[in-house]
Amino acid sequence: MSLIPVAAAWVGRYITYPGPEIFYLLVFIAWSLAYFYLSYAIVNQLKQDGDLKAYQKITGMFIYRFIRSYWFILSVIVTLIGIYIYPPIGLALGLIELIVNGIKTNADSDNLQK
Repeated sequence: MSLIPVAAAWVGRYITYPGPEIFYLLVFIAWSLAYFYLSYAIVNQLKQDGDLKAYQKITGMFIYRFIRSYWFILSVIVTLIGIYIYPPIGLALGLIELIVNGIKTNADSDNLQK
């Protein structure tokens, strides 16, 4: 996560160049995968503990299902192609993804109490 400001600053300075946009995309992918693997580890532990309610709550979250689906890979490929055509598209598509994930996030997603 600490690379996000660095990547964003580099993109802001050289917005018409594909290099900074690709770096930003790589940081975004790394963050997404780190989030997924953390969630995956929590889900496995919840399943072992028998807490099916919390397990279903996490596996039902849009961001978890999105990163796990082929749509995530497809969105990365489309963004990468878009960056080579028009570099600022990387930020635009990243912003759209963040907005959609924000809208689709459950109101109680930060509360896994039984």
